[in-house]
Amino acid sequence: MRLRAPRFAFLCLPSLLASVACGDEAPIYPPIVIINGGGSGTSGPSGTGSGNGTGNNTNMPTPSGGDSGTGGSTSNAGSSSDPNTTGLFAHCGTFLSGKEPEVQTACDLDELEDGGELKGDVAADRTLKTGHFYTLKGGVRVMPGKTLTIEPCVKVIGENPDAVLVVTSSTLGDPKKSCTYASGSMTPGGKLLAVGEPMAPIIFTSGKPVGQRNAGDWGGVMVLGNAQNDLAQANVRVPIEGLTKSECHGYHTDEFNDESSGELAYVRIEYASRQVSMANETNGLTFGSVGSGTKVHYVEVSNSADDCFEWFGGTVNADHLIALNCDDDAFDGDNGYSGKLQFLFGRQYSKSTETEPRGFEITQGSGVKSMLTSMQVANATLCGQGPNPKDSFEHGGVFLNEAPKVQVLNTFVTGFSSYGLYADSGQLNHTRMFAQLPLFGGVGQATWDAGMGNGSEDPDRFCNCWANPPAPVPATPIAGGEPTGFDDEDAKYVGAFADAKADSNWMKGSWVDWSDR
Repeated sequence: MRLRAPRFAFLCLPSLLASVACGDEAPIYPPIVIINGGGSGTSGPSGTGSGNGTGNNTNMPTPSGGDSGTGGSTSNAGSSSDPNTTGLFAHCGTFLSGKEPEVQTACDLDELEDGGELKGDVAADRTLKTGHFYTLKGGVRVMPGKTLTIEPCVKVIGENPDAVLVVTSSTLGDPKKSCTYASGSMTPGGKLLAVGEPMAPIIFTSGKPVGQRNAGDWGGVMVLGNAQNDLAQANVRVPIEGLTKSECHGYHTDEFNDESSGELAYVRIEYASRQVSMANETNGLTFGSVGSGTKVHYVEVSNSADDCFEWFGGTVNADHLIALNCDDDAFDGDNGYSGKLQFLFGRQYSKSTETEPRGFEITQGSGVKSMLTSMQVANATLCGQGPNPKDSFEHGGVFLNEAPKVQVLNTFVTGFSSYGLYADSGQLNHTRMFAQLPLFGGVGQATWDAGMGNGSEDPDRFCNCWANPPAPVPATPIAGGEPTGFDDEDAKYVGAFADAKADSNWMKGSWVDWSDR
């Protein structure tokens, strides 16, 4: 979703590891700590999408000691001879070491059998079976009251840009009549049960061969529900953007806030998103008014042509999310969204074509002011485009607009070239912005100063966000606040990872991929 911000008068402030002059000079980033990456790997067969590699991403610094490759198996071990993973930076290699997750279901993502097509309406319960790939053709709707189950070790391959998977909400409301409805009972929406495993994930991907894939190759995944949305009215629901034939979602009260639209776990969605018209586009993963009964854990969205994740209203919670190389925002919440998000890692695409790509874009929208966006975030690490030549785009870290109930806690923000924080409202506590100039875009310092435990000093020997795989951790943990009400209330530290130990790296397994093609 695009929200045009005012053009900012930037405030330049010093940082221990970076310095910049106000005016036309580009930011000077701290020395990049290159982490040893995986060796070269083999690409998956044409039509079955990527392997589970962690090889070189051509738009990021090349990991030392590893060959280029976007296929291949995951390798997290640092090189003992690499000076960037020994001595003062030994903790970087430690974070990347350790065993892969235990194999539960045997899975070779490069040797899947053809399971057929997924097209039209899913008008009866259906299961996509382990060890198969399925071709997503055009717009596919999981109809109200029906369930699409996807077993571990499955790929869903978007055939063309118009391929979109939509989990519908209630039959209440008619998109042909601008989502108006008469009085009547609410019926259950559709459900998506996509529960993979760390080494046997569920992957939604492009049908193009590895090396030829691009953002926008197919449309993405949308999950719609009946929870609160500030744009809904007593007799009018909300049309979701990005579809040629829109679907309705949302309700004007909190009556259905606890409903379930299914579960997503160990899922990767890559090379998705399409634009129907200006400001009318899909994302990698879209949640429209989804209720808190829905479970979302360990999901990566990468290389989306728009936002990675976007929440339009709703109350669904989520944890352990990765947003990688998306052309617009990493995490976008609006229209009264009130869920809790914990353990987030976002890395911005260095060559974005959007004018205002951000780490967090959290806004109210233009609907019912009594149903304010009250999204809460804890334990996030946001990395900007990093060592990138200065361009005209507004690469921002955290953008809070007319969202006084929003709370950001225990968060790292680093490497954004336009600003770390723009905030005319909201709360930030125990948040650290560093290697970040300017710190504030236009407004934001008052919100920053009002928070507890915020700081701009550099953490102790912070490792590299931009290597593949990344090691976005400091040498020593930084104490944060208590994430009360979140899934893990013991995560009283700043950032998405408890410390630099191998066991704290939850971005391991075949569900994670750092490729950009």
